[in-house]
Amino acid sequence: MKKNPKRSEQKFSKFVESLLSIWRYVIAFAAGAATLFGILSYLHPNISVTPLMAIDASRPLSMQFLVTNNGYLTMHDVTYACAIEKIKGQVTFGSYGGPPGLTKKSPRFVAPQHESGKSLGPNHSDTISVDFDLFRQADPVETADIGIIASFRLGLIPWRQERLYHFVTQKCSDGKLYWFPKPPDD
Repeated sequence: MKKNPKRSEQKFSKFVESLLSIWRYVIAFAAGAATLFGILSYLHPNISVTPLMAIDASRPLSMQFLVTNNGYLTMHDVTYACAIEKIKGQVTFGSYGGPPGLTKKSPRFVAPQHESGKSLGPNHSDTISVDFDLFRQADPVETADIGIIASFRLGLIPWRQERLYHFVTQKCSDGKLYWFPKPPDD
């Protein structure tokens, strides 16, 4: 019994077509999953800011913070801005008293001495130093609210995102100020 060569070629051709069809579905599924992953990563970047320690124990408003990218995508052009407000304690603003309209409740922005514009890869960290001791303190500061804004571009997306992190200081039994994340309902 002789095999029909045309028939075996047709079977092989159908087999190849079915494999190509399966691969098309696999590639379409992978592309859809990658797109969904990218959108979710953009909508929920995972960046954290935690206080480390005072730069100088005698100056509690000089602090280092650890900024960590806990997400899956690289953050580009990372910059930081810091603000202090609600200072409890006698504070003056240098010899001239500060700019017009500045009150004790006004936020004061300080640009940290930090190399900005860096990239922060997944699971990488950066340490920023913040020194709010620019203000002369007549009495020790009892409490203060701190805000740190991290601004970045995520992956290949051209527009920037910002995240705001709040911290409060509390004086403990040893008389020193310690920094804690501010509860969301405060």
